[in-house]
Amino acid sequence: MEENGRRAGEKGPEYTALIRGMAPGVRTRNEAPEIFAPEAVMKREKILFFILCAALSLLLVSAGAEETFTCGDYTYALFGDGTAMIVGYGGEGEKAAIPSELDGVPVSAIGKEAFFESSSLREVVIPDGVTDIGRGAFYGCVNLKSVTIPESVDHIADHAFRGCESLTEIALPPGLTRIGQAVFLGCRDLRSVTIPDGVSDIGGHAFSNCQSLAEILLPEGLERVSEYAFNKCAALAGIALPDSVTSVGDYAFFCCTGLKHVSLPEGLLSIGRASFSYCNQLEEIDLPQCLTVIGDYAFDECRSLKSAAIPEGVTVIGECLFCYCTALESVTIPEGVTRIGKGAFSECVSLTEIFLPDSLKEIGDCAFDGCKSLTDVYLPDGLTAIGKKVFNGCDNLVLTVK
Repeated sequence: MEENGRRAGEKGPEYTALIRGMAPGVRTRNEAPEIFAPEAVMKREKILFFILCAALSLLLVSAGAEETFTCGDYTYALFGDGTAMIVGYGGEGEKAAIPSELDGVPVSAIGKEAFFESSSLREVVIPDGVTDIGRGAFYGCVNLKSVTIPESVDHIADHAFRGCESLTEIALPPGLTRIGQAVFLGCRDLRSVTIPDGVSDIGGHAFSNCQSLAEILLPEGLERVSEYAFNKCAALAGIALPDSVTSVGDYAFFCCTGLKHVSLPEGLLSIGRASFSYCNQLEEIDLPQCLTVIGDYAFDECRSLKSAAIPEGVTVIGECLFCYCTALESVTIPEGVTRIGKGAFSECVSLTEIFLPDSLKEIGDCAFDGCKSLTDVYLPDGLTAIGKKVFNGCDNLVLTVK
């Protein structure tokens, strides 16, 4: 291929190069014994750069590499303070009485996934002096029935006992300040738990799908129950939230099908989305007056709930809030509510009357769809928007505008 009358790669008459060692300003044409070509210099610099990066990476990996040691069934690593963290377990027995020292080094921590899926284990005794149980430390120990945790432990990381399906009871140490995410998720045989007084937060999914959990005592000082914390705890019959709790997260008690009694504190400010949805044995709920936010679907499918009084601080009744609450007979909606969301009372077939406040401006689609027992509803004259099929299926209803 030719470019401008010459073959590609040939040096044209305009080609010049600097010759090493020549006086400044001296140039030659065409052949040059040693050339400072900018392209060659850049290529060389790139190669050097990549070599340096690779060398630096190797140094960092070497510096971060964890040297491990073996003592009996245990693999451990050393902390800078001269204590050991167990990072692996190779035993096959039913009981692991973790030693307080390994090769004369005191054990202070159970590391991440150290006993992961150790299916032979049925009992674990953690020695005094251990302060930390790492993420997923006993994850998937499906036959583990008993764990002894010393008072020295002040941190249990996320997923620590997740999937320990045979675990029936556990005593949590008093130094804990938080229950991490999914710590006991899927511990389906766990029957009772007492949360220590110092705990202020229960993490998401902490006790999710603990199907046998019938009793849990929550301490004063607890501030928040996170999303899905007790999701699908089917055996849980009652729960009393301490006065210190200010929020209940999304789906916190979702599908607790055996839940009959709930005590909510006066200082509670918010209830999350679907937090008590499908609690189909819940007969009554006393909503505190400080409450300002009730999430969509919060009491959806609570088929035994008979009455509810919305607190005065709430201004919006969310989407499907009481949808399919088939036993619901009466609801008090306070002055100050401006909107009733889509399907809020849909299929509340036992609802006979409802009083709508003068502050109401909007009623969403299907809000009272299927409320076949409704007979009289008075619409406030300040209402500005009414959705589709709001009163669909309310065959006995007489509507009156105030």
